[in-house]
Amino acid sequence: MYRVLSVITLLLVSFSLRASDLGAWEPYIPKVKTVAADVMALGASPELQKIGVRIQKSLKENSEWAAEYMSKLKPGVPMPYHPNLGVSESEYSSFVAGIKNVQLVKVGDAELKFSIGGDIIKVSGLSGPSSNDLVIYDAKSDIVEIRGLKLRGHSNINQMDENSATGRWKGKQWKIQEFEDNSNFKSIKFAIGKMVDGGNIVIYLDINVAEDGKRARKSYFYVLNGV
Repeated sequence: MYRVLSVITLLLVSFSLRASDLGAWEPYIPKVKTVAADVMALGASPELQKIGVRIQKSLKENSEWAAEYMSKLKPGVPMPYHPNLGVSESEYSSFVAGIKNVQLVKVGDAELKFSIGGDIIKVSGLSGPSSNDLVIYDAKSDIVEIRGLKLRGHSNINQMDENSATGRWKGKQWKIQEFEDNSNFKSIKFAIGKMVDGGNIVIYLDINVAEDGKRARKSYFYVLNGV
């Protein structure tokens, strides 16, 4: 009987240690290894984006007028409507109002793969329109590694403003910022958490790096489906 109790105790201790191995990520690891996700980005709605493209095209076609028109604008004051903008007055009013209230817009789909080995958790498939980025989390040292850079220690996210573009969500964030000059800098943010409304796991990856003037930029939210 004593041996049975000892085995049960060891199993319980082992399970407890295994759960803690996942560190700050523990509440946000999906039960399945491969998960479909919506790739989201902060931006205007598709309708407003179409209006913006038309305005941009018209400004390019009327470049001399646009330069003179904009030179008369006061700082911080939106450009008044003009027929040369290539859209109707009501469309322009909607555009000006809309760009002040950005929202999460779906820009693609992704298949995220989670692998766990001891204290190490890896997430691949964080693609979006640009190349993949592998995320490696060392739960023991609480370090997230992306592109060979180590993001040490985390801060808590408690976004409870329901009017925010991202909606309400809670989680953990890691970041690194190194600046040499305008041609050489590194700024990477990674966050993982859960939506308060709906309970979806969400991952945020923001990469803004430059090396010898060559810049790589991407900023996406990945909303995991069905987990």
